[in-house]
Amino acid sequence: MSDHDPAEDFINEHQAEIDTRVALFDKVKERCAAANLATSDDINLEDDGPALIVHMACGRGTREVKLEEASQAQSFLDMDFERYRFLPGYDAIFCPDTGELEALLRQLGSTLQQVSLVTRARLLGKSETRGRVRMQSLEVTGENSTKAILQPESSVLSALLARPSRVSLKISQPGLTSAEEFEKVLVKLSNALFFQVEHLSGIGLGLVRHRPQPAPRSKQSRTNLAEVIQFPTMEYDEAPISLYWYGRNASGIPLLQFLAYYQVLEYYYPVYSKAEANRRVRHVLKEPGFRADRDADVNRLLGVIQAARGGGFFDERAQLSATLKECLDEGELREFFAADEDRKAWFIKSEKQSVLKVRAIPLNDSRADLVSEVAERIYQIRCKIVHTKAEGGAGEVELLLPYSREAESLTHDIELVRYACQKVLICASVPFQL
Repeated sequence: MSDHDPAEDFINEHQAEIDTRVALFDKVKERCAAANLATSDDINLEDDGPALIVHMACGRGTREVKLEEASQAQSFLDMDFERYRFLPGYDAIFCPDTGELEALLRQLGSTLQQVSLVTRARLLGKSETRGRVRMQSLEVTGENSTKAILQPESSVLSALLARPSRVSLKISQPGLTSAEEFEKVLVKLSNALFFQVEHLSGIGLGLVRHRPQPAPRSKQSRTNLAEVIQFPTMEYDEAPISLYWYGRNASGIPLLQFLAYYQVLEYYYPVYSKAEANRRVRHVLKEPGFRADRDADVNRLLGVIQAARGGGFFDERAQLSATLKECLDEGELREFFAADEDRKAWFIKSEKQSVLKVRAIPLNDSRADLVSEVAERIYQIRCKIVHTKAEGGAGEVELLLPYSREAESLTHDIELVRYACQKVLICASVPFQL
């Protein structure tokens, strides 16, 4: 019998791949150093072997490209990766030297961030040469030698994004050099071209947005669920909990997600704003000097009731504030902000510094009414999304548009309104019954 050990062969092959990987990583590092691109060593989580991160230029910052296998490193070395830069906010690259840009595309209405094989065949068509089937491309030319090409994704884009896809949009316009210029052309041309494609073929295309890596999970999410989970003791109203799950499922669509959570709060406005009105009426009636036979006192009571019915503390802003005041605890709210330094830094930015142009939350002021401040910020963002002027406000509201830089920066504010939803749902819950 043979003493051959297959496991030993696997170990030897794996070690040979790692040796090759390291040698190729060294070559990538040399070229990066010559091009003033930073690199950092990392770990391949699948095999605990080495990995390499290349910090590619992306606007005023960088974007990480992680190489984990020898084949990835070889693909990197086979192209002039030094010439390319990432376009901020998109899975797209551009070359200032040639005025060329290539952006990854997705199929609208699909949960996948790519175009299906069937749709790609419908969109591009196929050609067959000597028994080999190749995908074709669609090219259109406009003024100033501007070209737009719908094509199978290039090997360069695939290597730089470190993930495969199927269709990309390539734009060529000599003279473009800056990220701002490339983005302006990409957005304007893709909107017009994709609308034409959709109108003629029914195929909806969209640009793939680049989304930063999600923040580390909170301590709460790392809890050992088996130790704390129990049979439900409380139940929640069906309509708002459905809206809550709708918002939870709308990840990647920030405006929709924010509004879904806002509607959860809105559902309870009649409950908690009326509670506030009742308190104010009772306060007037309980005053020792109140007399029902005195016109001045009756008029004061009528004024409180009229304010409740006609606007006053029953407008939407006041109803939101009343709802949050009933359900949020200021101490817990401060803990929520303090739990994440990035989150805290985001909310204390002044209105001028804020990407969203909304008021800061004065977390460093121990005397501040945080619940009221949170209510005002949530309300301001709601008005920007639905494109309405804040009640009592003047001038035009600055809109929050889909796919805008402002919309993509809503992450922490979505966390805040979701936190508020959770507290309101808990506050309004009732004992569980089947």
